[in-house]
Amino acid sequence: VKISAMAGSEDMLQQFFYLSQQELHQSAAILGSLMLANLDSLGLEQQSCRRASVLWCYAEGLFEGMQYQRALHYYKDCLNSLQHLQDPTDEGVPSAEDVKWKVYKCHLKLSQEQEALEMVCVPLHA
Repeated sequence: VKISAMAGSEDMLQQFFYLSQQELHQSAAILGSLMLANLDSLGLEQQSCRRASVLWCYAEGLFEGMQYQRALHYYKDCLNSLQHLQDPTDEGVPSAEDVKWKVYKCHLKLSQEQEALEMVCVPLHA
């Protein structure tokens, strides 16, 4: 039974990534919300490249749907997941810089200019 559940999970992941690649953001967001409710059962633990990819694609769908506050949450969760990865350069995994840029854009869309600046400004050390 567990093998068939994992196979179903893999199919769901493939469909999710396909929808995202085709820029069908609303459909990807619907499927993504189902997947996010079951991250652990899908084998997407904190240090998983797939987890970061799912969070990224879901946030992208929310952003394109103008749900900036929700997208901001998932972009930040993605950024946190990237920090736990041992090899964040795997294909399909967004770079930390790309995620930070989208966090910046969300803050701007939400008229949170100070938070946006904090996201892109590099602190100067004396």
